[in-house]
Amino acid sequence: MTHNPHDALFKATFSRPKEAAAYLRSVLPQDLVRAADWPTLRVVPGSFVDSRLAERQSDILLLVHLRDRSEALLYILFEHQSTEEPWMAFRLLRYELRIWEQWRRSHPEAGRLPPILPIVLYHGKEKWRASTEFCDLVQLDSKSPKSLLRCAPRFRFQLDRLAKRPEKNVLASVTSAFASLVLVAFKRLRYTRNVKNDLIRYYVLVRALQESPGGGETVDMVMCYVLRANPHVRPEHLRDAFAAMGDSEMSRKAMTYGDKMIEKGRKEGRQLGRVEGREEGREEGREEGRHEGQADLLRSLLMRRFGILPAIIERRIQTATAELLDRWAAKILKARSLKQVFED
Repeated sequence: MTHNPHDALFKATFSRPKEAAAYLRSVLPQDLVRAADWPTLRVVPGSFVDSRLAERQSDILLLVHLRDRSEALLYILFEHQSTEEPWMAFRLLRYELRIWEQWRRSHPEAGRLPPILPIVLYHGKEKWRASTEFCDLVQLDSKSPKSLLRCAPRFRFQLDRLAKRPEKNVLASVTSAFASLVLVAFKRLRYTRNVKNDLIRYYVLVRALQESPGGGETVDMVMCYVLRANPHVRPEHLRDAFAAMGDSEMSRKAMTYGDKMIEKGRKEGRQLGRVEGREEGREEGREEGRHEGQADLLRSLLMRRFGILPAIIERRIQTATAELLDRWAAKILKARSLKQVFED
């Protein structure tokens, strides 16, 4: 189970072909935009990210037919960390090989592989200085023997620096209030220290989403994401922001967002008990639900205080006893760093 707060929003947005097509048309080279038959765009199931990087990366693979009747794969990798990754092109090469391996298994009759165009969606504030060309990672230059130059794989990835794109361009790259609010959350709300002003600024998106079918649940998803991803935002900040806009319903709901993860753990515990159909199963389910809810609450508090958690901390939380979780939770208010929370 992943506790990556970005993943659900990313997948929910880009698994919608209409939204994915609108976004891709805004970032891809124009020759490819013109060559693609966009109504044929569809999601290819699967994830190709290394399991140890699943907390900081999300991905989605899409297939589109071209007007010459060939096919192309468009691979979007969402980099959650706020600093550049110098070895990104190397990672992408590994992911591309996995994609092609899956393609060969599912298309044994194919004589050639479809091209893959990788797009890295980066929302960090820091400038991306690393090269987007794979060949720049290989120790070669113009004076190297031509036979060696020909041996190096040559590809580049498309880099979308979301945080640096003008807001009007970001909002123009999608078609629904949901996708617009998600990109605003990725670009701004996860960093803001004044969520009240920013929510007032984007409240028209919140209202439009609330008034759409099923929109209330997706607003909840975005608000829960902001609470988990932004260490400067607490439920009372959301409550006060919506109260200032006269939205009493959202103001009331804001205080419940922090409890949703605990309730999720409880529900899963009760469900496990029902599936087992025995008293031992019910007790095990309740205990597992309580434990997962306890872990989720600790994770939420840590992220609000210290930001996105390293994978090693996530593993410690996932394997900890209830006693350890309680001990760490008691340290959060006084600790000045993650290290102080987890040291013995």
